[in-house]
Amino acid sequence: FLRTHLVTYAQKRKALELLKQRIAVLEEIELKLSRLERLSDEEQKLFEGIGSEDLRQKVKEVNLELQGMVEANRLTSAEKSDCLEELESKMAQVQEEIAKAEAEGKTKKVQALAKPLEVLKSTQSQVKAADPVSLPPLKNGDKIRQLRQKLAELERLEKATKTKG
Repeated sequence: FLRTHLVTYAQKRKALELLKQRIAVLEEIELKLSRLERLSDEEQKLFEGIGSEDLRQKVKEVNLELQGMVEANRLTSAEKSDCLEELESKMAQVQEEIAKAEAEGKTKKVQALAKPLEVLKSTQSQVKAADPVSLPPLKNGDKIRQLRQKLAELERLEKATKTKG
């Protein structure tokens, strides 16, 4: 499903956001249950549906797909810009954590954070160097093109009959 229906980075990114939102809702429901609070009908339906562990597995799959798309340089120009912004944000967070760890004198933590920072920098340079890909073709693009041509022909005929009459 992921590879056939969600083909662009942006689509997969949106799916990831939605999965994370659903996990957060399920965790709130589980917290309510642990406090022995009553669930609403909607919460009960959500809780009885797919579990948060299944969703976490899907999050892992989507993350792997996204990472694969970045590594394979399969990003459109807009997706490339979004990805670079996201990488900048993540690098800033890691650099803040490194600065905090250095201020606290935690050298092991600084060393542990250095590797993810290098991975982010490497990914950033790879994304910057990659040429953007074009959008995938529309599912019914040929039919849409045919219908537009037919519409244009009908509009031309309509204008021709208006000028004669």
